[in-house]
Amino acid sequence: MGSGLYFFFLSGPMKGKIERVEGKAARIGYQAACDVQLDPTGPEVLSQGHAEVLCERKGSESLHDRGSPCGAFKNGQQIHGPVPLNTGDVISCGPSGPMAIGWGLR
Repeated sequence: MGSGLYFFFLSGPMKGKIERVEGKAARIGYQAACDVQLDPTGPEVLSQGHAEVLCERKGSESLHDRGSPCGAFKNGQQIHGPVPLNTGDVISCGPSGPMAIGWGLR
């Protein structure tokens, strides 16, 4: 696999699928402009732009909640402000929302 951000989905309608995102940001939500598009009809209250993974510099990625109603989570813990990410961290939108493992982080 080439460079970039990879998301392997553990649950939700995309379970088992891999999404690859190029660039310095990966926007996650149900809006068509998001890099990783989620299903808005699921049980969680998802936002158009729920969360974002930012690549400030090589090897320095972080997860940001974009003001979503049910929060963004890293490894089961709700985040408050940007948090650093490492390969293998589990990201979820809401406490039981779609989950993905990020890897291949720059």
